[in-house]
Amino acid sequence: MVERYRRKGHKKLLGNHQKCWIWGKNPVLETLRAEKWQPLEVLCNPELSSDIKDEVLQKSKSLNIPVIQMSPDDIEKNCHTREHQGLAAKMPPFSYDSPKSLLQDDLEKSFLLILDSIQDSHNLGAMIRTAEVLGCTGIVIGKKNQVGVTSQVVRSSAGAVNYLPIIQVEDLASMINSLKQKSYSVIAGSEKAEQTLGQFQFSKKTALIIGNEGSGITPELLKVADIQVAISQTGKVDSLNAAISASLFIYEYHRQQASS
Repeated sequence: MVERYRRKGHKKLLGNHQKCWIWGKNPVLETLRAEKWQPLEVLCNPELSSDIKDEVLQKSKSLNIPVIQMSPDDIEKNCHTREHQGLAAKMPPFSYDSPKSLLQDDLEKSFLLILDSIQDSHNLGAMIRTAEVLGCTGIVIGKKNQVGVTSQVVRSSAGAVNYLPIIQVEDLASMINSLKQKSYSVIAGSEKAEQTLGQFQFSKKTALIIGNEGSGITPELLKVADIQVAISQTGKVDSLNAAISASLFIYEYHRQQASS
């Protein structure tokens, strides 16, 4: 059964046909609720609970998105996974936010994540989810050697990509210099730093650089950072996962701001 809320014309996809799908109740519902990144069509199991199915139909109708009701097996054939929970959505390319919108905001308090060559989609999704939950201002990523917002990132973020500004720029160093002109203090998260997170006092406007999972932050960005800060460790493993490191920094920033 197809609810006829169809758009006309050929649409670009988020990758090829297999990689353009997001699935699962939370990612699909949050994408519909946010009304920011609209699906091209939604696949829905007619045996879903009435509250979820009704919300999917109502939101899709208001946005003129076609809903195709089909069995779980047929949904699996489209998105190539059994983990769809009865919901899947075909997506166009992700719409990134403009750097201008970020730089024009005159905020008293702000925490930004600047991601330098993060290549694991699970890491990116986890960082977006943490950043959104803890009220970060936004995330800045580069276009080179960096995973963008993919289907896997959407699922790992539980749909948080729809609520947090994500900016993609050609030149991270140039963006950092622009942020410094807007009174941001720029921290480089580095295990080699002498100052530790427990000792560090955050500025109200802070941008944190998290580097590549293997090689860390590039020398170019280390040069433009104001200070390097490490997370003190007592275990035997050399370093923390990039997403976990980002989470600890974000939490400590908000803990300090809440108590100030």
